[in-house]
Amino acid sequence: MLRERDDLHALHSAYRYSIQSRRKKAMSTLQTIPADRKCGAKNRRGVPCRKWTMRGRTRCRNHGGASRTGMLHPNYQHGWYSSDPISNMMRTAVRDHERRRKTVRKALKERHGWDDARIDAAMGN
Repeated sequence: MLRERDDLHALHSAYRYSIQSRRKKAMSTLQTIPADRKCGAKNRRGVPCRKWTMRGRTRCRNHGGASRTGMLHPNYQHGWYSSDPISNMMRTAVRDHERRRKTVRKALKERHGWDDARIDAAMGN
């Protein structure tokens, strides 16, 4: 009986030691995180989060760093009013395309005397 209790005590103390050593190791790695890679979100007590940020983000995965944006988001529709860089590029490309179409249409009318039906047929409308 005494031997079983000693074995149990030794097992328990070894387990506690392993947990404490893992905590110390985790705390030492948390202190080596550069300031620009720390999450920065604060909990209810006002203590800042000590986790790494997601790549290219300013928050960790628990505080919104892993949330999808732009075309990857499931509720994405067309991006016309989005601030996503890819949506902005698409929007400017559409505007440039429309501007070029108007310029070509105007040139065909003024310089070559084409009517709207002939221009539409040539442009594929």
